[in-house]
Amino acid sequence: MADVTSLPGVELAGAECEVERVAANDWRVRARGVRIRARVDECGSWLTVGRADGLRAVVVRRAGWVDGRNAPCRVGLGPGDSMVLAAGDDVVERLLPCTAAEAADLAAATGGSLVLRVAPFADGLARAVAATGLPPEAFDEPLHPVGSPDAELWSRRPDPPVEARMRLEPVADAVPAARALLRRLLASWRMSELLEGDVELLATELLTNAVLHAATAMTVVIGYDGTAVRFEVHDSSPVLPRPEDPPLDSERGRGLWLISRLADAWDVEPTADGKRIWFEVTA
Repeated sequence: MADVTSLPGVELAGAECEVERVAANDWRVRARGVRIRARVDECGSWLTVGRADGLRAVVVRRAGWVDGRNAPCRVGLGPGDSMVLAAGDDVVERLLPCTAAEAADLAAATGGSLVLRVAPFADGLARAVAATGLPPEAFDEPLHPVGSPDAELWSRRPDPPVEARMRLEPVADAVPAARALLRRLLASWRMSELLEGDVELLATELLTNAVLHAATAMTVVIGYDGTAVRFEVHDSSPVLPRPEDPPLDSERGRGLWLISRLADAWDVEPTADGKRIWFEVTA
């Protein structure tokens, strides 16, 4: 394996690889038929997967969720984030229980895959100095001018499909955690306007229903297919709920009833180990 110091601020683990410096902050990493272009800057790292034969690029975010996407791709990593390149359709499921793990543990969980993890610097200035090689005083002034000729790129939605997953326990804190993930993803996908509609309300109702009635660990899946945003909750309970018209004075029982009337599409589906409940809103 390459010496971790050969890629400043990024830890390499798993598969053996070769690292080549292309420019001041640009690097090329090769391993197992994979070619990655890495740009390390004062904010984190941009990793561009140029070729990954039969491998999937999965990003493990330090906030506890897994961002699954197909290579080739270009992705930004912040301190504490990792990119895992591994084979198999179950890569995301293998990573969900260990989102807080070190790079070597992520590699082990996926059979020795290649892992690139941005060092979680506690000191932002130390992070910038280590990543760029510039002296500390160079950061007293902004490094980039206001405005950008590529400003339009920052308002463009991602190429579908995109998807993120989070594993949650059936506790009250699961609801705000998943709502926060939904808001973060919609902002990242340039779809914040959807928050002005019913999507957050519907997510809250679906999650609350799962916490109260399924009472099992659950996986939240949020995806965009180019036409709609889908919000799914997978749990281990075989019971398939159906919406019912609640009494006017009832304080409960309105979750699926609301979803059935406000979502553009929705369903409850049995799975091999429980069920999946989902809804979609047009994007």
